[in-house]
Amino acid sequence: MCYYGNAKRRKELRTGWTKANWYHVVITSYQLAVQDAFAFKRKKWYYLILDEAQNIKNFQSQRWQTLINFNTQRRLLLTGTPLQNNLMELWSLLHFLMPYIFKSRKEFSYWFSNPMNNIIEGTANQNADVIKRLHGIIRPFVLRRLKKEVETQMPGKYEHIVKCQLSRRQMTLYEEFLSRSSTRQALKKGGNFMGMMNVLMQLRKVCNHPDLFEPRSVVTPFVLPSISITIPRCISEIQQEDDFVESISASLAKPLWCGSSSKPSVEAALRHDQTESNGLSSFCAARKPRERIEFKDDENCPTELQSLIENIYKAREEEQVSRTDFQNVINRRRCKASVFPYSSQLLTMLEVECNVFGRVEPAEVRNKRVVETPAKLLELRKSEIDRASDMEQTIEKFVFRVPPAGGRSPNFDNGMPETEGQSGISKDVERMLLEPVEEILEPYRKARARLSSFFPDKKLVQYDAGKLQALSSLLRKLKDGGHKCLIFTQMGKVLDVLEAFLSMNGHTYLRLDGSTGIDKRQRLMDRFNNDAKVFCFILSTRSGGTGINLTGADTVIFLR
Repeated sequence: MCYYGNAKRRKELRTGWTKANWYHVVITSYQLAVQDAFAFKRKKWYYLILDEAQNIKNFQSQRWQTLINFNTQRRLLLTGTPLQNNLMELWSLLHFLMPYIFKSRKEFSYWFSNPMNNIIEGTANQNADVIKRLHGIIRPFVLRRLKKEVETQMPGKYEHIVKCQLSRRQMTLYEEFLSRSSTRQALKKGGNFMGMMNVLMQLRKVCNHPDLFEPRSVVTPFVLPSISITIPRCISEIQQEDDFVESISASLAKPLWCGSSSKPSVEAALRHDQTESNGLSSFCAARKPRERIEFKDDENCPTELQSLIENIYKAREEEQVSRTDFQNVINRRRCKASVFPYSSQLLTMLEVECNVFGRVEPAEVRNKRVVETPAKLLELRKSEIDRASDMEQTIEKFVFRVPPAGGRSPNFDNGMPETEGQSGISKDVERMLLEPVEEILEPYRKARARLSSFFPDKKLVQYDAGKLQALSSLLRKLKDGGHKCLIFTQMGKVLDVLEAFLSMNGHTYLRLDGSTGIDKRQRLMDRFNNDAKVFCFILSTRSGGTGINLTGADTVIFLR
């Protein structure tokens, strides 16, 4: 029986716990065994078998103290790690197996601790008598076998060490951290141990991935509050007059055109029809031949002076010719200006009431000419959505400069309290006009968002770390060769980086960490072993130390 689940489920599994024909074997985890120790202690067990026995190497831990009090006749420890160098950890395992033989921790320490510790630390030569004595004591209780001695059909193992260079960002962060005064102070001779370990841990973060040390932040501008602009009351009252508003609205509804004048104006646009164009053409006179400036030689004048004067006359002539040609070109362009296609006479004949918004308009809007252009003419131009769609790639590639500061629209204050109907537009009309404006500006929202906030490129997850650059080419070769791989890492946060990296490169993967539940762990392992589509399994060394069986992989990668 697999003993796991929530408290209610585990209570149901313990039903009939004391019956003789109950299950022969119960499989559970260290966590649940300690959590439900009150139930395990009440039953007499024949065998207690602990896999991954290094979890009870500390006799002062609650786990060791709890499991040793279980009512068992025999105990067996399974571990894949070598015997501990620390003799107290070794005594914890031996005392757990045979508490009546290895009773005294002090006596065990007296026999072996001092000479063995000296041998391990390298301060003394190996003492053959001490080692022989220790082997003679533990040999009846320890059976050591290599996996290749048990599984004779296992293929050979090959180890490859791939050295990776730091990326430019990693080198910058590495050197910057070492140059800090706090780092130099911690590495000085006589510094405390915890300070040095903290420095080493920070450097390991930089070497694994720079986002663990200093993640790339989202760039946003500093938004300033809106300013208040005071407008004189007389100017504000002018805008209330109907005639003024009518003239402004009519002007904004027509495009500006230069015509024959030097500056664009609405009047010139409406006046520049075919009749005016023919009249302007009559002012364009034929080009007259230029008169050449002649220079007469003087025999009394020196040759060098005559040459200088001649060059001055030629330069003056060329300047006059160039200025005359330039003015002639401008004159011809003004006199032969193209006819404005929609003159005032043509617009008068083609004026059509067109509801651009496609909504039920209030009476105050219907009585005014909001748009005086036929719908067919409006369809000839590109819509805002089409323009934004054409510029989408350009916006994504080149709109990346976020301004350092920004602000909201200013507030206008005319010194009068705001009352309903004072602006001349009701709330319904204002709402009706804002909705189509929002629809028109919707395609440009993405460009505005990129100008207000900048997110780091997802590809930087790979190119910011030298390990991931080497891992990218390695995984591509393994995938092409039909392999399945495991990726181990010591830092749990590296798993988050690996998830983003594998998703970006299109690799299927499963994740297992220390927080994964027992039932989910088994489902993940079964899926990886049986599903050929899953290429990679990422897990931390902590999760791997609690028992895994991932025989479906033939390649193991350690990120050190």
